[in-house]
Amino acid sequence: MVDVGVLGEDGFVAVHDLGRLARLERPRLDLGIGGLLSKMMIASLHVLSFWLFLPFARRLLSSEFAALLAVLGYATSLPVVYYLTRISVEPLMAVFFLAAFLCVWRCGEDLERGRRRRAILDGALSGAAATGALATKFHLLWPLPAVCLLHLWWGDG
Repeated sequence: MVDVGVLGEDGFVAVHDLGRLARLERPRLDLGIGGLLSKMMIASLHVLSFWLFLPFARRLLSSEFAALLAVLGYATSLPVVYYLTRISVEPLMAVFFLAAFLCVWRCGEDLERGRRRRAILDGALSGAAATGALATKFHLLWPLPAVCLLHLWWGDG
């Protein structure tokens, strides 16, 4: 039986394996310039998700003030603040999710206005965004491509 212990005072992780004690080196937390650039990219993706969330909220809510409050609530929520500079797929998931819905809504508007070429482009962008979202968090977003297609099929009504 293997039982992984906690980070000790000396900076090592204790691993207990059938009564024997092994010492593993502490994982390196200093990622250098690559880590700094990665954290800046992740923070930038979060800012992009806030920017995309505003038209998403405007479409779903009836007032501009409510949409701004929704963006503020999303931007200051615990999961967003927790993952703000951590290297993870959460901001990518949010960007792809929001972009998929914004593009599918714009595709429907383009179809209503008779702009078929732009509607095809927006539909393709929506599909690409839904596929990107699916690739980041499959267990959460597996129905997203189907939801976007159903929305195109039935529209807003």
